[in-house]
Amino acid sequence: DGGTHWETQKETGDATLACVTFTSAKHAVAVGPGGRVLRTDDGGANWTSINLLSGSDLFSVFFTDEKHGWAAGERGIVMMTGDGGTTWLPVNIRTGPRLTTVYFADQETGWAAGGDGLVLRTDDGGFAWRRLTEGGREDLADIFFLDNARGWAVGSRGKILYTSSGGSSWTVRPTATNARLNAVTFINEAKGWAVGEKGLILRSTTGGVVWESVASGSADDLLGVQFATPLQGWIVGARGTILHTDDGGDTWHFQRANTEAWLEALSMTDALHGVAVGSGGTVMRTEDGGENWQRIKLNLKEWLYAVAFADAERGFIVGEKGVILRTDDGGATWKDQESGIKTNLFAVGLATRDDALVSGDQGRVLHTKDGGATWELQSTITSVPLFSIAYRGGSDAWVAGRGGAILRRAGDIATVKFPKPKLPPALRGGKPDLQSATPMVVVDDGDIPRAVPPEKRTP
Repeated sequence: DGGTHWETQKETGDATLACVTFTSAKHAVAVGPGGRVLRTDDGGANWTSINLLSGSDLFSVFFTDEKHGWAAGERGIVMMTGDGGTTWLPVNIRTGPRLTTVYFADQETGWAAGGDGLVLRTDDGGFAWRRLTEGGREDLADIFFLDNARGWAVGSRGKILYTSSGGSSWTVRPTATNARLNAVTFINEAKGWAVGEKGLILRSTTGGVVWESVASGSADDLLGVQFATPLQGWIVGARGTILHTDDGGDTWHFQRANTEAWLEALSMTDALHGVAVGSGGTVMRTEDGGENWQRIKLNLKEWLYAVAFADAERGFIVGEKGVILRTDDGGATWKDQESGIKTNLFAVGLATRDDALVSGDQGRVLHTKDGGATWELQSTITSVPLFSIAYRGGSDAWVAGRGGAILRRAGDIATVKFPKPKLPPALRGGKPDLQSATPMVVVDDGDIPRAVPPEKRTP
């Protein structure tokens, strides 16, 4: 009666069901956790359990007719059927994302969506899938340029990217880890370090071609790394972690920080002087190479994300709710700078004492040419959070962030793109709003390929 009254159908036990779809008045399929699939051919009076030989949770099911259907769920699994749900063929999406819904317009064209805004599309009935959105995937946490051409970026799932063309193209450097990497630095064309979650330290002596793990002695997340000399280096991290090396990174030992704050970043102006910043408005300063760290008293509770110095005296800190601080005495005192925005600021890069760039939430990039007295909002072609910045002056500026986005100032966006098949699926019926990108080196890093618009063909 159109939903006015409801009655209980035949009990199916105590199993949880997540979704049901009817292909006709009598035929329906229901799916749920643990790979459960139930099928009815009599309008729900009786249900038959289908054995999928899979224990993955299923969250959604959709049929285009009485025979052709798809179910999607945990760990990137998509099940396909061509006989009304009696037998199912599994297809696994690369990287195993959590897919919570699936829909098909016809037997070829369909979409699946999941966590962090991920949207996928297929044009061959579900055998191959490409992503229409980044879905919070492959975030880049830090970017570092040794000069105007050579740079590295690091992020989620152990991703390290390298460019030798000033960001026009990027290649993936294997790391043999799936851990999130939070920061990267190089002291010359050969030697570099990357740090990440659960105390991970990676070192390269081959310009980032090969990376090896180095013992840190810490199980906490490591968030920032910098070397003041080829031998003297520091790492900061969660719960007040500060590590120091005096042998070029072969061994690391703890320094007493006198804080339990999350230390997000540090900047050493030389082997003795430096500043570390973090949660709750924490600013720590050392004048003896980290043997002693003293907290600078500030009337500030906002989370501070980044710090950078142009010289021994002039430095900037950026943080939550648009906070920008400046020092002119090596970090002993700090003054608030009016940013003009209230969004979180995650990174700061300095070309000179007066020339600085800041990046943050909603794709915001701020620029000052007068030492922070005034800040100008720069136009970008993205609204994603930008977590890191490398700035060498003029157009030599790069920002990186959510979804693997890398932008270069006064140039095309260089969103990191990965392998595409020889015959990419056509986006029939219109194309998504895709950002243009400079040509990228095609590599197979195991990620879900991104959808591309169809090629225009002349008659």
